[in-house]
Amino acid sequence: MDLRQVRRLAERSGNFGFLAAQPLLLCYGAGAESLVYRDPVRSMTAARAFGEILAQDLVRRTNSRPRSGSFHHRIRALVASGVLVPHILAAFEQLRGIGQLTHEPPDGPDEPGAALDCLRACFTLGSWWHRATTGDRTPVSFVPPSPPPATEPGPDRTAADRRPGSTAAGLFESLRPAIEAARQEFDRRPPERIPTDRREELVNQLRRTSREPLAGPRLRDELDRHLAAAGWVVQSENRSNLAAALGVAVRRTDGTIGPTDYLLHVDGRLVGVVETAPEATGNVLRPGGYRPGLTAAQRPTVWRPGQPLPFGYLATGTGTASVNGLDPFPRTREVFSVHRPATLARWMRAADDDPRAPTLRARLRQLPPLPAYGLWPAQHAALEALERSLAEDRPRSLIHLAAGTGKTRVAVAASYRLLRYAGAHRVLHLVDRNNLGRQALARYAGYRSPDDGPSFSESYPVDRLSGATMLGSARVVISTVQRLYAALAGRELPDADHDDEAYDSYESDTPVEVGYHPNLPPETFDVIVVDDCDRAVYGQWRGVLEYFDAVVVGLTTAPVQQSFGFFQQNLVAEYTGQEAVADGVGLDFDTYRIRVPDGVPGGSVEAGPVVPRWEQHTRAERHHEVEDDFGYVGGQPGRVVPAAPEQLRLVLETFRDRLPSEIFPGRTQVPKTLILARDAGHAEEVVTLVRDVFATTAGTGDRATTAAGDRAATSAASGIAAAGEPFAVAITYGTRWSAGDPDELLRAFRDTPYPRIAVTDDLIATGIDVPALECVVLLRPVRNAGHLARLTGRAARTVPPAEFRAITGDAPVKDRFVVVDAVGVTDAALAEAVPLHRCTERQLPLPELIGRAARLSVTPDEVATLAARLARLNHRLTGPERAELAVLGGQPLTGIMRELVEAVAPEQLETARAAGPDAVRGLMATAVRPLAVRPELRDRLLELHRAAHR
Repeated sequence: MDLRQVRRLAERSGNFGFLAAQPLLLCYGAGAESLVYRDPVRSMTAARAFGEILAQDLVRRTNSRPRSGSFHHRIRALVASGVLVPHILAAFEQLRGIGQLTHEPPDGPDEPGAALDCLRACFTLGSWWHRATTGDRTPVSFVPPSPPPATEPGPDRTAADRRPGSTAAGLFESLRPAIEAARQEFDRRPPERIPTDRREELVNQLRRTSREPLAGPRLRDELDRHLAAAGWVVQSENRSNLAAALGVAVRRTDGTIGPTDYLLHVDGRLVGVVETAPEATGNVLRPGGYRPGLTAAQRPTVWRPGQPLPFGYLATGTGTASVNGLDPFPRTREVFSVHRPATLARWMRAADDDPRAPTLRARLRQLPPLPAYGLWPAQHAALEALERSLAEDRPRSLIHLAAGTGKTRVAVAASYRLLRYAGAHRVLHLVDRNNLGRQALARYAGYRSPDDGPSFSESYPVDRLSGATMLGSARVVISTVQRLYAALAGRELPDADHDDEAYDSYESDTPVEVGYHPNLPPETFDVIVVDDCDRAVYGQWRGVLEYFDAVVVGLTTAPVQQSFGFFQQNLVAEYTGQEAVADGVGLDFDTYRIRVPDGVPGGSVEAGPVVPRWEQHTRAERHHEVEDDFGYVGGQPGRVVPAAPEQLRLVLETFRDRLPSEIFPGRTQVPKTLILARDAGHAEEVVTLVRDVFATTAGTGDRATTAAGDRAATSAASGIAAAGEPFAVAITYGTRWSAGDPDELLRAFRDTPYPRIAVTDDLIATGIDVPALECVVLLRPVRNAGHLARLTGRAARTVPPAEFRAITGDAPVKDRFVVVDAVGVTDAALAEAVPLHRCTERQLPLPELIGRAARLSVTPDEVATLAARLARLNHRLTGPERAELAVLGGQPLTGIMRELVEAVAPEQLETARAAGPDAVRGLMATAVRPLAVRPELRDRLLELHRAAHR
């Protein structure tokens, strides 16, 4: 493309010249502008191309994942990524609709008028994109192009007018072949991996600059409105009455106070200032406090005479910044609005009560040492790291703890210490689904302070956000982000115990936009805990969290790029599932694959244990992975998702028949099993088939397999276990209306022998605590790798042997779990939920594996498998047996397992691979040396293994 011609086109465009650095956008925008009246249909076609190019570029730059390359799916992906606000979405949708508009009949809408509307949408998008990518906040206005004269110029046109390319329309026509070639090249450009910090910075810029810059009287009027909404009485200086309300904002009138535009008085005392400045001016807040020039009448009202005013605000028209001069190291932070007078009054009282620690950020630096009581070592380390991060005034902190290792307990302990020792006003605890709020509430109620004081809820009221209670006196509020958004939007909330899928779903066709709510002002919470609900912190829901002026603490099972970026790459602690297995606080898993024939009843079934392919990433690689919530779609080669009843029956019959022989050898009782179905209707269909296939009655116990004649003799349709208890149940969003209380069904599934099988949609797929769960069956695809990690984490929890035997009587301990895959999730290379057990017992028995370790001749997969086998054995040992092994090994067995796991961690393994095969062999030899040099330890391990499997 001839850049000189592009520059000429920019010079001739009244609305798109600022896009000269974006030639394709400039050409399509200026082309649409030049053709509005000459050829409205072609103008609209160029306008649509403008929108398509911009959407495609945004998708690439934000790592968004559309379902397809269509304009519609790209817009939807940008909405899901949190990039688009309502009026920007409306502009994109207007351009997307051009495909239908240009095919209207001749008596359809006024074409020049429609073309002009589309041109205005292009200008809205182009100016937004320009502000976000260049930092230029200069206000620009749309200039409608002038219609042509009523009659075309005659032969007396000048020679310059008759030359091709003399007008914008002519330039656009002359550039058309080059434009089409440039677009084809743009379409062929491969996606690039965008660094986490760059992506987060761009998303923030796009959201921030979606608001049109304001200046002058418009900016002042907007600020007056915001101050009034926040409870301030706005007065002019010559008519001020400081006793009119708790908070009075006095406008500047005489210029004696320099750049300050408002003086803030709380209870008659002058405590802060508000400055207004267009964003383009680059004005910044002064963290050291404010010393405005005051009149003789103003000086006596100052809160602390002789000291700077502590509270400063800068309103730019597109955002508000705040600084608290009382903080140990004051810093500027973005806030949604000026704080309410009552909030400043509370902060003033706290500063007067304790001058050495006048603010929350000061008190965070003075937390007492963390006692080890009641926390696992990994939990203790995570909480210590979190408190260090908060003391450093990091506004966002992320903790990665493997599923089943006590994330919620860390959150509860952190909340307790922040309320008690840091004086936090209120904590918001966000959960992924409403039913998990009940579970979190129980965790808070059951927590006792390390000094044997009262329970958490006795010291600090804990409640769930609902229409009946709202906040009340609660110091900890538990909610989903969807319910919180509904409260901010002024909608009436359902009862906290009512599980409504609409209030759990993260899918929304429109951007989530938050407005000021006087009963839930931005300073409502000092701390927000995001408990394993990553989708609440990125994408279209992030605005709900960004509304609040609070530090945000995230706890996650599987961090991805979006959440890692939101938390400003501040990962304060990480504890993986494999580390949990080595430490004995988590369980490893096996995978069993069932492949059904495609559509042909009676076809052969392939079934058996598999070792899934895995591509375990380093931590840095994992943090650059983008979570894709679209999951698998139908028709993928090699994947048959069982949908027809005969296919589902075939899967369930295969599962039933292989349970005692291959999946859980030697077992007679069906293990506690969770089946993941597509939706509530599918779950009801599956549970009916389960009852029929297993045909369990008191007369046959609940044996997994019986002869065909015996099965026919049972009450096949009833599915009723001993004592009239259900063998299989569906626990879904629709259960409350069809089969009783899902909470009671979940309690029975968790705490009692029956039911043995629960079928769910998403209601209990993640986050639930069922320690005795041993088997997860996938009858539908999962959304993404992170969702798979959270799902399998339900079964990764350990359970004391006595508790386990009370629920599952035919096994001495729970030492592993099994993922039964009927849809092909594990056919793809796994990056999360990677098992340590990578060689089956049949492929490599433990005696041979230990023999290879003794010869220092093991591969990384064999080292990982050895760690998994030792971990399973460790769960079967008694206390004296563990003590004996510790003496023989010179360290606890968990220490040996930890060295094995660390050797195959991707960070170490990839470094060794880069150095060459000898380095890998050396790394593996070092890991197994504690076994290689201690034959007595090896012999005793094999003896205990044989005894445990008799």
